[in-house]
Amino acid sequence: IYWYYIRWFLRKRMIVKFYENSGLDATDVVFVLQDDGLHYDDTLIDWEHIQKVIKFDDGVLLQTLNHTLFFEKGAFKSYEEMQRFLSIMKQHNKLQG
Repeated sequence: IYWYYIRWFLRKRMIVKFYENSGLDATDVVFVLQDDGLHYDDTLIDWEHIQKVIKFDDGVLLQTLNHTLFFEKGAFKSYEEMQRFLSIMKQHNKLQG
């Protein structure tokens, strides 16, 4: 049970706490989803590196080979934009649950 359910909840809490304590929570980062993957700054996270995406009530967790990213609902311009993001992740077989 831990492996499938509890670890994601604990991981999300750990990540949120880390960012709150680091001062990075006030930093703006723009992510752009394109045909080849997820872009931010000069970095590309291609589809092969995205391991899974999990939707929570308060946002979306994205697990890559090297990082775990959490996007709060407020990171999306609208509910529809978040749903489009999740739909694209589902098309690439990345959405869990």
